[in-house]
Amino acid sequence: MLTCYHICCVICYHPLPTTHLKAIVGVIAPFLTSLFNKSLLRGYVPDAFKVAYITPLVKKTGMDTTDVRSYRPISNLSVTSKLLERIAAKRLIAYLEKSALLPRLQSAVEICLLSTVASTAVWPSARPAIP
Repeated sequence: MLTCYHICCVICYHPLPTTHLKAIVGVIAPFLTSLFNKSLLRGYVPDAFKVAYITPLVKKTGMDTTDVRSYRPISNLSVTSKLLERIAAKRLIAYLEKSALLPRLQSAVEICLLSTVASTAVWPSARPAIP
């Protein structure tokens, strides 16, 4: 039987395509749940979750592919790292909403609240301060 530590090594150090993860979700879900809960409880993110996979991508079509300067780095985090990030964000937002700690017009985290709505609401009070 694999422990959470071994699962983390398998998933995090070797980029696992999402399709493969979805294929074994029934088997791996209890281990990931335990790993994520322990991580959030202890306030610790495993080092493997902090590793990004760098892929060089040609900046523009037609650039010299033999020249290193023609590339820009694209970094991707592992699927498990992104899952932990989403869980932490959802829990944080739920806590902030429950505790009424978010401003009413906080457009960065509110679903379906456009920044134009927030701007329109703030404009009347900001207008007198602009010369």
